[in-house]
Amino acid sequence: MNIIRATSNGSSTSVLSGHEGVDLEPEDSKTVEFAVPLGVLAYTGLAGDVVMEPGPIELSAGSSSDDLRSTATVAGEARVMNGDERAFFSTASISS
Repeated sequence: MNIIRATSNGSSTSVLSGHEGVDLEPEDSKTVEFAVPLGVLAYTGLAGDVVMEPGPIELSAGSSSDDLRSTATVAGEARVMNGDERAFFSTASISS
């Protein structure tokens, strides 16, 4: 799971927030679901606060950063989060 976020200071960051390897035989398919806590989408601001900014956040998944097969864009409301809400990784589950 790759996350691309633009911030109010004009910078843009891309981070890997989770991964899951899936072995497939030809013609097989599986579904991989990622749960992304809001704290993964936040960053530490200049004042040291954990900040969630409004605006587009792009979530992408694929076999590599050069082969992204699924992309979604989400947006939320601006807020300062509690430090214990900070997270760095998503979780994944695989189903047939």
